[in-house]
Amino acid sequence: MATVSFSLLIENAGFALRPAARGRLAAAALLAIGACALLTGCGGGSSSNTSTSNPVTITLVPSSATVTTGTTEQFTATVTNASNTAVTYQVNNVTGGSSTTGTINTSGLYSAPNTVPNPNTVEIEAISQQDSSKKATASVTITLPPPSTHIDISPSSATVPAGGVQTFSAAINGKPLTTVAWSLGACSSSVPNACGTVNATTGVYTAPLSPPPGGQVSLTATDTNPNDNTPSANASITVQFGNGTLAGQYTFDVAGTGTAIAGSFSMDGIGGLSNGSADLNSGGSASSSAVTGSYQLGNDGRGTLTTNLGTFSIAMVNHNHGYLLRRDSAVAPMIGTIDLQNSLQFALPPAGNYTLGFANHGANLSAEVAGAGAFQTDGSGAVTSGTAQLDVNAGGSVTSSPGAAGSLAAPSGPGGRGTFTFGGRSFAYYVIDATHSKLIELDATPAVGDLFKQNAGPYTTTSLSGSFAAVLNGFTSPSGTSFPFGVGTVFALAGGTIAGAEIDTNTNGTAQNNPGVSGGYVVSDPVTGRTTLTLTVNGATRSFILYPEASGALNLLEVDSSTVASGTAFPQQTNAFSNAAILGHFALTGRGIDLISNPGEEDMVGQWISQGGSSFGGTLDVNDNGAVTLGSAINNASSSFTVGANGRAGGGSLSSGAFSTANVNFYVVDANTVLFLDMSSAHVVSGMMQKQY
Repeated sequence: MATVSFSLLIENAGFALRPAARGRLAAAALLAIGACALLTGCGGGSSSNTSTSNPVTITLVPSSATVTTGTTEQFTATVTNASNTAVTYQVNNVTGGSSTTGTINTSGLYSAPNTVPNPNTVEIEAISQQDSSKKATASVTITLPPPSTHIDISPSSATVPAGGVQTFSAAINGKPLTTVAWSLGACSSSVPNACGTVNATTGVYTAPLSPPPGGQVSLTATDTNPNDNTPSANASITVQFGNGTLAGQYTFDVAGTGTAIAGSFSMDGIGGLSNGSADLNSGGSASSSAVTGSYQLGNDGRGTLTTNLGTFSIAMVNHNHGYLLRRDSAVAPMIGTIDLQNSLQFALPPAGNYTLGFANHGANLSAEVAGAGAFQTDGSGAVTSGTAQLDVNAGGSVTSSPGAAGSLAAPSGPGGRGTFTFGGRSFAYYVIDATHSKLIELDATPAVGDLFKQNAGPYTTTSLSGSFAAVLNGFTSPSGTSFPFGVGTVFALAGGTIAGAEIDTNTNGTAQNNPGVSGGYVVSDPVTGRTTLTLTVNGATRSFILYPEASGALNLLEVDSSTVASGTAFPQQTNAFSNAAILGHFALTGRGIDLISNPGEEDMVGQWISQGGSSFGGTLDVNDNGAVTLGSAINNASSSFTVGANGRAGGGSLSSGAFSTANVNFYVVDANTVLFLDMSSAHVVSGMMQKQY
C-alpha cells in the first residue's frame, strides 16, 4: 500500500501541509465528513433540515356514474397532505351546479336535472379549499329512466248495465299481455255471483242482474309469468240497473180504492213482456185477462211498465223484488209489488203450515177490510180440521173463525196460479217460491195479500219474543167520523210482556207520539200461533191479533171496533240502530191519503238516497188521486235524522215538488229495510224503503 505523507506549513499566518502530513489530514477529514452526515450537526454551530414537503392530493368516489333524470348520486372527496380537508363541489365548473346540468350540495349529493341535458355527460369537480390548484373530477352520464314495468288494463274503469257484458284487456308497456289471469275482488254479499263473473282467461266480465253492495266491483289482472315479476293491476266497474235486471217470470199485485189486480208474465231482459195473465176484481166483480206490453228500466232502478191493464211506474229493489204504482193520468192510483217467480216450484202440491194477511184499499172506514189467519194443509191441499184460525176486521166489525174450513189447490194455471178458499172467502194465488205466494180475493172484497209458510208449533210466549218495527194503515172513527189513520211503532215481546214500546199515530193529519207504551200478549192458539196483543196508548186500550211467519215477521191486525188497520211487524236487527247503518240507495213505496191538495188516495214509488242521517234525497213518482207527477226530486239536502236506541228516528222528511211538507218518522228494521210514517197535517202516508245497493 502506497503511503503519502503531508507536512503542515504555516504560511502567511496560516498553515501549510507538507506532503506526508497532507495525506494523513485528508483521511481524517473524510472521516469527519462521514460522522457529520450521521449527526444532526457538527461542532458547536447550528444546522437546518433540508427535506421538501409532499403535495396536496384529492380522490373523488365514484369516478364515474350514470344517473337517471330526477334522481341523486352521492360523491365523496378525500383530501390528503393538507391541514384543511374541505373541498368545493362544482358541476361543469359552476359551484353548486345549475338546473340544466344538475346541482350538487356541500356534502357532495348530486341531483340530476329533470330533463336530459345536451350533451348528456357532465363533470363533477371537487376542489381543495387549501390549495385551489388541486382538484379531482368524475363524469356523470344523465339518462331517462327505463320504462316502468306495470300492467295497464283497458278500459281502466267501466259502467256496465245489469246483465251486461264488458271485455277487458291487459298490456305491459304497451304490449299485449297473454300470460294474465282475471279475477274479481271480494264481494260483500253472501249471494253467489252477486258481483258478477269474469272469465279468468279472456277477461270477459258479465254483470249481475242487480247492482252489488255499494254498486262497485273491483277487477284484478295478474301476470302469471313468474319471470316478469310484475305487480297486479286493478280496474273499477260500476254496475247499474237496466232492462237486464228484469229477466224471468214475475208475479205482480196492485190495489187501489175498490180495485185489485194480480197476475204473472215473462220479461225477456231487453224490454219485452209475454205470456201474461191476470185476475181482476173491481168493486167485487172478478174477471181474468191476458196481459201484454213492454217495459223500460233506468239505471236507478226506476222505470215504466206499459200494459193493456194500465201504465205503471217501477222501483226495483233488486232482480227479485220491486214496487209498482199505477200512474195513468186522471185514473185513481194503485200500489203493489212485483216478484221473481221460481217456476220449478209451480207444480208442488201445497202442504204444511201457512199464515196469510190481506187488505183492500177502501175509501173510508166502512169500506175498509183487513184479515189475518193461519192453517195447516194435508198432502192433498185440504185444510186440516181444527188447525185453522181466521180474523177479519170489516169496517170495525171483527169476526174470529176458529176451525175455519178451506182448501189450497196445487197450481194448475199459467204463471203458477192456483186457487184457495178459506173461511168462506175465495182467492187466487200466484207462487213466488215454496215459502211465499201472492193473493187476490175474488169475491165481494177486492183485496190483495200474501200467503207465507209458517213454522210448525207449538207456539208459546217464550217462542214469540224479540224486538220489532211495524207500520200499519187504514181508517179510524174515534168520534163517529171516518178518518184516515196511520201507525208507526217499535216494541219488544218478552215472556208475555210488551217492553220498550213507542207508538206514533197520524189521525187525519193530527200527529201524536206515545213513548213508554205498556201492554202484554197471550198466545191463544199454540197450533197457529194466534196471539192477542193489548197496548195502553195515551190512556186508551188498543187490541191487535198477530200470526207469526217462518221468517220471524208477524202478520198484524188491529181489531178495535172503531179502527181497521193492518201491516207487518218485522224483527229488528239491533246492531243497525245507528245513523251510519242507514246509508245508500233504497227503493221506496208509500200508500195513503192526501188531505188537502187532491183529497183521496195518494200513492208513490221511487228511490230514496240516505247519507247516514246527515241528508238524503232521491226521486219520486206520485199519483195523487189521479194527479200524476213523475221524477219529482226529494228536496232534503238540509234535513237530518237521528236513530234512537230502539230504532226509531224522528224528524225526517220526504218532501218533493209532488209530495210537499212530508215530515216523517223512520222505524229501522235493519240496514236494508226502513219503515216510515208521514206525521204531517197534509197527508197520512206510510210505507217502506228497501236497500238497492
